[in-house]
Amino acid sequence: MADTWPEWATLTDIGGGRHRLDLDGTLNGTRMLGHAIGSLEGMRKLVAALTAFEAAHESVAALIARAGLPGDDAISALPGLTWHVTQPLNQEGIATIGDLVDQTDAQLLDVPNFGERRLEALKAALREAS
Repeated sequence: MADTWPEWATLTDIGGGRHRLDLDGTLNGTRMLGHAIGSLEGMRKLVAALTAFEAAHESVAALIARAGLPGDDAISALPGLTWHVTQPLNQEGIATIGDLVDQTDAQLLDVPNFGERRLEALKAALREAS
């Protein structure tokens, strides 16, 4: 079974059980350019780690864009969100997806009573909605 690699990763067999992985792309807004040499299993682990990092650090705006949610949808309609997550946002006038897409993660974390755990709950709901 052949491996499927992300568009930013190119694998080349260089012989002797060694592989070269060229990385060329953008990872969470940061330019990524370089290469690594090692076993096929090592290259798989590296790509898996980079992919997991990218998923864990995806912004709310990027998740909304990927989900293709209408701007007039209420945040409270997202799957699995509790009042404790949506209420602090509502109190700051952030009630719809359209309101939310204009906010950076840092701005959301500045909302009173809206910390990392609530941001992660919001991101999980956006991932589920996509």
